[in-house]
Amino acid sequence: RTIERTVTVPVDLKLARMHYEKAIECDGDLASAYFNLGLVTALSEDYQKAYDSLEHYKSIAPPEEIGVADDLMRYLRSAINLS
Repeated sequence: RTIERTVTVPVDLKLARMHYEKAIECDGDLASAYFNLGLVTALSEDYQKAYDSLEHYKSIAPPEEIGVADDLMRYLRSAINLS
């Protein structure tokens, strides 16, 4: 018999967004902050901001790391067109 336990961690998307924006303000070349800002804004349904953040991420991230951003950006293009 297997017992599964699920742990729910509350996510404060506004706070997370504020922290990533502050990190970018401190270091405009911090690719991970742009990627994470893209994720947080996508979860907040601010699709255009998410797309723009990921686009900037792709311009500064190593080429081998941009594949995931491409996938998310394809989804965001659809979401932007539907809204």
